[in-house]
Amino acid sequence: MHEEDTLLAKAAKHAAEARAMVARQGERVARLRASGCCTLGAEEMLYLFQRNLVIFEQQERQLRPLISPQ
Repeated sequence: MHEEDTLLAKAAKHAAEARAMVARQGERVARLRASGCCTLGAEEMLYLFQRNLVIFEQQERQLRPLISPQ
């Protein structure tokens, strides 16, 4: 596997993991809210996970055309 392919694979993996983290944290926020608990901390974490997801998705989008031009 070429180094570029490895970079793209890592970027795609990071984006997929970040999507899963956002989904799980969103579920936590919903459960806390449904049980009447404070969601401030969980919502702050969700926001941070979402920001990371944006960064990872941008990185993947930037790498993809360089590695597998269409």
